Amino acid sequence: MFLKKSLLGGIALSALTGAAALAGPDDGTLNMAFSFPIEGIDEVYDPKPETDFSASAVFNNLAAYDPNTGTYSGVLASDFTPVDDVTWDIALREGITFHDGSAFNAEDVAYTLNFLVDPEARFPSKARYSFIDNAEVVDDYTVRVHLNRPYAAIMARFATGMPMYPSDLHGALEDKALWGKTPVGTGPYRAVEVSSETGLVLERYEDYTVGDKPEIERIVIRPIPDAQSQIAELLTGGIDIFAASSSDVITSVDGMPGVTTTVSEDLSFLYVMIDAAGRSGNTPLTDLKVRQAIAHAINREEIRTNLTGARDEAPAMDRLCFARQVDCPAGGSPASYDPDTARALLSEAGYGDGFDLTITTTSNMQQFADAVAGYLRAVGIRAGVKTETIGAYRKSRADGALEVTVMFFTHAGMPDAGYSPTFYFGNASSDYTGDPRFADMALRADSEAGETRLATLTELYDLMDSEAVLFPLSANPIVFIHNEGVALDKTDRGGLLNPYGISAHNVAWSE
Repeated sequence: MFLKKSLLGGIALSALTGAAALAGPDDGTLNMAFSFPIEGIDEVYDPKPETDFSASAVFNNLAAYDPNTGTYSGVLASDFTPVDDVTWDIALREGITFHDGSAFNAEDVAYTLNFLVDPEARFPSKARYSFIDNAEVVDDYTVRVHLNRPYAAIMARFATGMPMYPSDLHGALEDKALWGKTPVGTGPYRAVEVSSETGLVLERYEDYTVGDKPEIERIVIRPIPDAQSQIAELLTGGIDIFAASSSDVITSVDGMPGVTTTVSEDLSFLYVMIDAAGRSGNTPLTDLKVRQAIAHAINREEIRTNLTGARDEAPAMDRLCFARQVDCPAGGSPASYDPDTARALLSEAGYGDGFDLTITTTSNMQQFADAVAGYLRAVGIRAGVKTETIGAYRKSRADGALEVTVMFFTHAGMPDAGYSPTFYFGNASSDYTGDPRFADMALRADSEAGETRLATLTELYDLMDSEAVLFPLSANPIVFIHNEGVALDKTDRGGLLNPYGISAHNVAWSE
């Protein structure tokens, strides 16, 4: 009851007594709220979950992944043929057009791939494409891609976070960072308005031939940063759907007439990372017994069932990957919750009186960091929490300033279990293990295949457990709050690859 009063105190009583008003079905418009403004519809320059939702509506990838079968299929491409270990030929589908009416062809694919690896092009997600050397046009609908090394997850990358740009329009733009302001893609929706202040307007592309046209004709997305305003807008018909920012928000709408919640099926999870390398200068963390003590001190099940928005629907995690991802090793043995063992390990390591510790996180993850700090204080570790902006956090990570981190990760939507080890151990700026075995195995798995690769990844994930350097707290799927006029289709499962939890084609009107 306290949660409802604290979140809803400013909402008129009349709004709470009836069912939630329906905002959009009458005119075919889905009205959404994002908690954060969108600077542009371009996941290359602005990689975050909200951008991934809008970008998946405006752009298509070359391929798609089916988590039910664990197989890939073509989207903009019709066939992928490996010529040798470092050369691939991609056959493209004909008859596809961009939103400006121009034909999609091999020039656009070769241009996009060469732009992504151009040393002069600087953007946050650059490392995602580092396996590509260059691409060349073979004919109007065939592209040859040259790699700089064998890359096991190449199909996963073709299916994720690789929007295809029209070569003429994007190539003529002097400042490529502005592309997201006026994006042109091949996707089911075209962007008609992009503003960080007022939001986004997407309209169904009537000449869409890549797949089935979506049911919803128009999507309007407004930036509404606070939960109270989001709920008020939902109840009064201003919006149809928004993503819950915390479990408190979900609790506050429980039982409201006309309001329902849907748990997405994505690749998001919460984790703890410990500075085993001593980069931050906190020496106790380099001791394995101390790291094991930290792991035993945390009640992961309580965090999963009480703090995640999905609660009991959030899958428990024994690995930092999901079974529906390619080559996610079975098993896993994260430390059990055992405060007595934690205290004994601290005593054995010479820290029976505890030590000072700072947990770094971002504001949207603070409730989880606060919970972890509480568990650590209960076993004698004097833990405090420091919140940073995502930009400051990334700088702290690169500078080696993180002692313990409580954060979330989405695998960037990659349906491949080799992605997160490469991200965390594959370069010096993000590696906090102090153990070259991690980077060696992560990079080896990048180029291996079949049972050899699975064996390497199994050994690597087991090493994460035994060294207690990086371990999961819980899956953390996004929960959407919406009126009963909206339906989220999870049988399609297209949202699996989207860090926002759903894609535009997952949303329809209820029958």
